[in-house]
Amino acid sequence: MAPIASSSNASPSRPQDTNSLVLEGWGQGFMVGSLAVMTVITAANMKSKKVIHKLIIIELLLAAFHGTFIFLHEPAYGWYLSASAVSLNVSAALHNLIAWMKARSFFNIWGSRFYLATLLLAQIYWILEGYANFAFFNYNKPLFITTRYFEPLFRDPWWIIATCLLFYNIKHAYRCTFCDLIRTSPRFGIMIFLLVISLLLTIVDSFDVLGAVHLAIPTGVEPIWKFALVSKYLCDTVILDDFKSTLDRVSAAFFSNLLQSESTQFHPREPNRDAPTGPDCIHVTHEIRTLSESP
Repeated sequence: MAPIASSSNASPSRPQDTNSLVLEGWGQGFMVGSLAVMTVITAANMKSKKVIHKLIIIELLLAAFHGTFIFLHEPAYGWYLSASAVSLNVSAALHNLIAWMKARSFFNIWGSRFYLATLLLAQIYWILEGYANFAFFNYNKPLFITTRYFEPLFRDPWWIIATCLLFYNIKHAYRCTFCDLIRTSPRFGIMIFLLVISLLLTIVDSFDVLGAVHLAIPTGVEPIWKFALVSKYLCDTVILDDFKSTLDRVSAAFFSNLLQSESTQFHPREPNRDAPTGPDCIHVTHEIRTLSESP
């Protein structure tokens, strides 16, 4: 989400206040640095034949461009900001597509069709948003001030639905609890934690955009959406594969460990009853020695 001037009459421009400039620069550096690390980790763990792994790489690279416009000045500032915002919007749409690919096994055929159809229709809004962003930051036309309030509605519902569907299936389709899964696979627990953090940060950012809450940050500087974006994309990077195959592996490992634990607890290893022990062993040994020494 691009920064915006405090009012429709203000000319949008690069932050001039030192505090705003430092905060925006830090936020963009945090975002780009995080995305760069995620890209390297994903590339190191990806499988060449997995399409979803390649899409995650593209998603990360596209989002990173919108964290570098702070270095430019007018007139290049407005042009580059608008162009990188389009790249960010494409990345957000790709994130929703990846969320469907990960949760695909939990959807029925009509659920998948509805998900993909509505996601495709939402791109009409993002085309309008791209124009409004460019017109605002380069020609000071106020359409963007109106359209930006709809950004959460056309960006977030899809991956949130996929997340809720994951939580629902863990609760009702698997015979192990969240705690069981997290103890068995800490990586899976990290992903669950990041999903929850992403939801909370997205809600806070949406309230800030809609004016429901007013955060104590300089006007035009919005670090919350950067934290939310990094959290969302970390979920894709921590576990690259789809949710069902991951859950199947983790739950299978949990029950395997449980069976081994019960086997050890209730069926301890019994001694070999055929082997002579104690006095019997000494008696048999003495008889063998006597027979061997006799002529």
